[in-house]
Amino acid sequence: ADATTSAGYVGHAYTTAPVKVDGYVLKETPVNATGKYSDDEQIVTYVYYKNSASVTVKHVDEAGKEIADATTSAGYVGHAYTTAPVKVDGYVLKETPVNATGKYSDDEQIVTYVYTKKAEKSIISDYSNLSSNNLPSTGDSNPSVGIISGFVFIILAGGTTILAMKKNKKN
Repeated sequence: ADATTSAGYVGHAYTTAPVKVDGYVLKETPVNATGKYSDDEQIVTYVYYKNSASVTVKHVDEAGKEIADATTSAGYVGHAYTTAPVKVDGYVLKETPVNATGKYSDDEQIVTYVYTKKAEKSIISDYSNLSSNNLPSTGDSNPSVGIISGFVFIILAGGTTILAMKKNKKN
């Protein structure tokens, strides 16, 4: 917009106002938008952003079917945006799109996350087709044999030790 100039007596109050600029929105009102005239030149600067732009984020499967709700964010042209994938039951993210982060532009932007369906786990519920009806053994079928063998070993070891001690006493 064109600059405007106003004049007044030193010490008297002044007030400025932003102007409407097509395609732009006011960023903020400057602190010296109102004040008092002084001997020095005073410059009041209004800063504008270009109108807002949008980024739409879509979540689709490999066939392009939407599997989660799309979202749209708005920001000022030239400002940064960041998007993220969402968790979708039964799907995993295939890859992050190159425009997952970027800057808002004059044109509407679409970020599309593509997901792959998770492989389903197969569960056997009909065991009649299995080749064997016997389950594998997981341990000894007769544990008492091991216990008896252990006792025999202890008795023999103990007896050998006692005999060795008696023999040493005689010498």
